[in-house]
Amino acid sequence: MNYLVTGGTGLIGRYTIENLLKRGGTVYALVRPSSKHKLDELRRELRVDENRLVFLAGDLTRKNLGIRKKDIDKLRGKIEHLYHIAAVYDITADPEELKKANVDGTRQVVAVAEALQVKCLQYTSSLAVAGVYAGVFREDMFEEAGDIDANPYLWSKHHAEKVVRDTCKVPYRIYRPVAVVGHSKTGQIDKVDGPYFLFKGIQKLSRLWPKGVPFPTVASPRFNVVPVDYVADAMDHIAHQDGLDGGCFHLSQPDAETVGEIVSIFMKTAGGPKKSYRSKVEPLKWLRSGPVEKLKKLSVMQWAGDKLLDALQFPRELLFAIDFDQQFDCQRTLDALQGTGISVPKLADYAPVLWGYWERELDPERAS
Repeated sequence: MNYLVTGGTGLIGRYTIENLLKRGGTVYALVRPSSKHKLDELRRELRVDENRLVFLAGDLTRKNLGIRKKDIDKLRGKIEHLYHIAAVYDITADPEELKKANVDGTRQVVAVAEALQVKCLQYTSSLAVAGVYAGVFREDMFEEAGDIDANPYLWSKHHAEKVVRDTCKVPYRIYRPVAVVGHSKTGQIDKVDGPYFLFKGIQKLSRLWPKGVPFPTVASPRFNVVPVDYVADAMDHIAHQDGLDGGCFHLSQPDAETVGEIVSIFMKTAGGPKKSYRSKVEPLKWLRSGPVEKLKKLSVMQWAGDKLLDALQFPRELLFAIDFDQQFDCQRTLDALQGTGISVPKLADYAPVLWGYWERELDPERAS
């Protein structure tokens, strides 16, 4: 079986390619020539040669993904699955860059999928398509999304999925991961993103908090995270099952922790207090109260808030993401994975692995 993968040298793509190679097929990886060395490194890591993991020169932002016509002619009818994983997964990215890579890039992927006559387009979307939606967002929902204009990243992921839904003429399946963290066994991740932006603040707080004093777990919205190995394993299994074309699958944790619970878990992991207690304090609700909203508009308070975010290395663009309560139904995914042993582990069980990798490899102050 032959596969074409975009984004193969990224986090999700790396583990997806590993899974596909285990099936015994040939994987064509669409990679920019300037990044070919990353594919060479992946070959060495996975111990495969260039006949099993094939370099295919291309670019997400070019017509037909920059694939040469002779390569399209050569591969036409020979690719069973096209995995589109490449995207700009950065909530702080420039809006034009997001549109060009995520929306226009997906349009080119659809064109290539049709030109190659692939049997199925396996499209990696994101639960960002839900926008600012408070409540339970189901796998059969799309148009019901909340305010997608609240952030350019939300807009780009929503419209990218819309391209697939509205224009793709070959069979497709859609996967919507929530915030993806490192591998649950190794902690491996390629960059600081999502919940990792909380780590520096947690590290500083864990060192200051009195060891014998329990840490309060404050009332707060849920923040859904899953490890990358779950995402890759679930996509691999679902893609190879019969009768699921046209389906949308939420790669999410059925019972997600709140922001307060996540902070408490990592506080303990970071060497902070071992005990915690549930607090009835709702800091986000308090911050949205009338008097506090007026106070926040004072220039001195804005200055202090900016200084605090800078000290914690926390991007301002991420504040909205922890300011409303979202839940993601994933029953269709659970049904498709039933009996496979593929499931989302509890965050508390693999948090030490994530934390250890971050401190060793990604903490900007690790050298000191």
